[in-house]
Amino acid sequence: MSQPSDTQSSASQTVALGRRRFLGWCASAAVPMVAGSVGVTLTACISDGSNDTNTPFAGLSRVDNPGTLNLSVQQRRVQWVPGRTPATDNAWVYVPQGTASGTVLPNHLGPIINVRRDSACTIVWTNTVGEAATRPGKLSTPPVNSPLTQDICGNVQTQSEVSLVTHLHGARVQGSSDGWPLAPIGFAGNPYGFPTSQTYTYPNQQRSAMLWYHDHALDHTGRHVYAGLAGLYFIRDAADDAVLGLIGGADMEFPLVIQDRILASDGINVDYAAGMPTTDPLTRPEFLGTSLFVNGHPSTVASIGRRTWRVRLLNASNARTYALALCNPAAIEARAGQVWHNQCVRVIGADGGLLARSVPLGASDVIVIAPGQRRDLLVDLSTLPVNVNALRWVNLNLLATLSTNDTTPEAIYTTFTDSVLAPTSTNYSAADAGLYAALDGPVTDVMRLTLEAVSRPVAGQAGTVLSPTTAAIDAVLANAASDDDFIWDGNRFNPMPNAVFGPNRMVLLVSNTEGHAATDAVNGISGFGDVQIFEMGAAGTDWQIPFAVDLATGAAPVAGGPAAPQGYKLSRRSFFASEVNLDVTAAKRYPDLHSATISCKPGTYERWYVANIGNTQPLVANENLPDMHPFHIHLVNGVVTRRWDLDPTTGTFVLADSRAPDIDGVARQDTVLIPSNQIIELVVYFPPGYSGQYAYHCHLLEHEDMCMMSHFEVAAA
Repeated sequence: MSQPSDTQSSASQTVALGRRRFLGWCASAAVPMVAGSVGVTLTACISDGSNDTNTPFAGLSRVDNPGTLNLSVQQRRVQWVPGRTPATDNAWVYVPQGTASGTVLPNHLGPIINVRRDSACTIVWTNTVGEAATRPGKLSTPPVNSPLTQDICGNVQTQSEVSLVTHLHGARVQGSSDGWPLAPIGFAGNPYGFPTSQTYTYPNQQRSAMLWYHDHALDHTGRHVYAGLAGLYFIRDAADDAVLGLIGGADMEFPLVIQDRILASDGINVDYAAGMPTTDPLTRPEFLGTSLFVNGHPSTVASIGRRTWRVRLLNASNARTYALALCNPAAIEARAGQVWHNQCVRVIGADGGLLARSVPLGASDVIVIAPGQRRDLLVDLSTLPVNVNALRWVNLNLLATLSTNDTTPEAIYTTFTDSVLAPTSTNYSAADAGLYAALDGPVTDVMRLTLEAVSRPVAGQAGTVLSPTTAAIDAVLANAASDDDFIWDGNRFNPMPNAVFGPNRMVLLVSNTEGHAATDAVNGISGFGDVQIFEMGAAGTDWQIPFAVDLATGAAPVAGGPAAPQGYKLSRRSFFASEVNLDVTAAKRYPDLHSATISCKPGTYERWYVANIGNTQPLVANENLPDMHPFHIHLVNGVVTRRWDLDPTTGTFVLADSRAPDIDGVARQDTVLIPSNQIIELVVYFPPGYSGQYAYHCHLLEHEDMCMMSHFEVAAA
């Protein structure tokens, strides 16, 4: 197991976490941390002020209760690796009004926005990225070696890059403030009539949660987010305050924004095209990087106290799913002792805020988190043995990396068994030798932690509780569990009393539709290979799966079911009304949207059955596994109540076994990981007071850009 060398250690000064809610970095020697990746050793530092322009991490400032905030998208010079100064613009960033122009920003992430629940704020989003100098009528190309075209949608035309739009992921907002991709902001003088700014109102009338804002431009979200367009947004309330009170206050909380990138050898630029296959893009048309970045920089090292920390985790990667675990590198080197220490971790929240009860991890459990998902963790280091003085937070989604070669690109996550190189033993075991060796490879290091010998007290917090009990944590969570959307019965979330249900929905996430004949000119399956979202109607003959759902009356399925084969009508299979359209640069507008086939009423619940299945008809159980798809619905939170796996021997769907840590039934989510050949039952609630057009899509960003997006409408009250 490789460790930072004495040279690396002496080249930087380690500063303890504590002081503020977010991490900064100081630069040190430019030495690769892991084999096969280029990066630098970085050391944790803490900003002394929410908007301190003198700190090394001033680019990630904090804005509290802004009221009105002006953020603009700009093309700027950013230090991906602190100390490596770029000579030219190398990123797109969200920049607060008043940020000095011409300076090199120490981070690409937008400012952390903190708001209180029910306290509305307004953000003016402005596009200052200009028109491409050599491509009239098109937006400037992001400065991350972005390919000019991404025609991987077969017969469906990818629309040209002409605009930007910002979506606050996880927010309850009117449709007009959601970041609708067909109502974007354009560059100055654009010929499409797009405004150069949009004013969005965020009422923040929802539970405390960690949200994030990012670009949502039609067909180009992947490259724009990779270029730097992302930032954090926290909603705070009394329940949030109570959690922080258990661990010593806000100083004990920090976010971890994980992204994978390809860093140039000079440490100045990141490369998007290099992470996309260059031969047959349909082999794997998603970006996967070779280095892990945390909070905007690679290879982080931190000194941290032996107390309980609150870690707010976001997977902001384009397409990479992570399986996170804490390991003790000294045990691996000594070939003895406890290697895995996830018993220190307790999940207390997800996308939609706090869970109804905390979910503890076993020592060798892993946290699987897909793109777009968030996890709220309490990490209690106070119970570790004194001889454990260093930990690594590592990614174990490694099976695909081990099978990669010069002709086969790394595969996307499919199922836990086929993707995660999981430990077989908590303690050192020769059976896990392959796993230990893999930890010296690429995309493994998330953060390296050096534990202080004795945890220092929190300033002004005499007698601070360092290790809150499970009972104390769960009491806070249970007290807040029924405050919105769902009620907690001590076992699982349920709809509110006297709940009104709308119709059931059936949505198919299909990884490949190649080879199917069209049934009609508009809705038919047209015979091209790409990922798609299909919306099913009542009984028909267009698509058959061994899974029966009543889409006519919306009746609740029987317990343990449904399993009987059923044919469905294909009511919608494309985002636009037609598959082939004029490009926006020729038509001077985006194509006509397909009319909504899902119309929802505020204040009602619906059951959505979302199936991630293959393309064969009739369905073949043992065909090649489709990709995992993280299913994201705008506006709403949902609770996963059941999952079914496709049995490869019988070709039927059977109730899935849960895998620790299991948060189904206890978590509100806006982005749900759906493994290969699985169907989920998702109960969603449409909050009153909101209406408009809202997207739902796969949150593998290249899939979203490849037409794997649809929309629903919510009627005005």
